[in-house]
Amino acid sequence: MAIKYTGIEIIINNLYSKYIGTKIITNNIYSNLTEAVRLLGENFASESDIIRERNRNDDFDSDIWKFYGWTRGMRLIPNDDRPYLIARNSILLDKNKAQEAADSNLSGKFFYVDEKTYKEFSQMAKEDKNKLPEKMRVFLVPQRQDVIIQDGNDELLRFYAQGKKEAKEYFSHIKKSGRKQLISYMPDNNLVKQNTNGIFVQQSYFKDFNVGSGFYGDSWNLGCGYWAFGVSSVEKTEKQN
Repeated sequence: MAIKYTGIEIIINNLYSKYIGTKIITNNIYSNLTEAVRLLGENFASESDIIRERNRNDDFDSDIWKFYGWTRGMRLIPNDDRPYLIARNSILLDKNKAQEAADSNLSGKFFYVDEKTYKEFSQMAKEDKNKLPEKMRVFLVPQRQDVIIQDGNDELLRFYAQGKKEAKEYFSHIKKSGRKQLISYMPDNNLVKQNTNGIFVQQSYFKDFNVGSGFYGDSWNLGCGYWAFGVSSVEKTEKQN
């Protein structure tokens, strides 16, 4: 079908979307993570995609700031003293893995991975340790607690934004709203050690403005209906339609 891109709300295959700048950011509810992975595919959005689009709009009542949901990243959470890992690309982007995670959650369990998976991503972090945060594939959280992002401590935001300039601009928006920090919420270390028995996966999740515009991880709702971000370029969407 033909679509005119005028900067207003549009409907694509009955899914709610918003055209902003050169991208279309979608924010739709899916029956579970498996459906989100199947339907979004390579168009599962990253935090960077969303940050760049939010940077175009400083109206905190606009839709892009109201959107929230899963993104394409993940966290690996071990129940010992090793660092938490935040990776740009989740292993759950594989629909079979996503289904296994959804099934685990529906049965009241975390989705666990083996040592090989943790070591693989840990090795990426070691290989990238001397790179700028925006160039890293995996970010280490050795303190195993929430990361407070503020002036003078923006490495993780640069990782999420995939750019120093983009991170600085996003944080300037946050400060304009009267807030002085962003939080990347991580599982409580003591609760992890007391209540888990291995390395479990969290699918990354980006919050909306009303609850702080920060970063989160979902380890319990992967089998339930939930929101997810998608992204597509204008040119690609025009070609598809």
